[in-house]
Amino acid sequence: MEDLKPWRNILRGIDYTVIRALVEREKVSQTIGEVKTRKGLEVHQPLKEQEIIKALSHLYSDLGGTNPNPEGYIGSIYTLIIEQSRAIQYGISNNGHGENQGQERENRAIR
Repeated sequence: MEDLKPWRNILRGIDYTVIRALVEREKVSQTIGEVKTRKGLEVHQPLKEQEIIKALSHLYSDLGGTNPNPEGYIGSIYTLIIEQSRAIQYGISNNGHGENQGQERENRAIR
């Protein structure tokens, strides 16, 4: 039987990279929230979020991703990431007129 330890170590390194990227994304989301507040923009921008998911789905496929439904796969992951970014932005903005964080969780549970 093949030893899984080297493969798990590789995954651990990838996980570290993903977490570092998420922390960096949080910082950028906070800055975006501050800019939206200064400009009087709404936090929730569904069309922009859809564009992001579509572009990332194409990138996933271009990089060799093999899931037969790239938009569903990437969409399920990035919907959560975007919701967290939005929560950060709502935390610093009173201009968001979309769903609040609790309502988003409730809507996600219904889906």
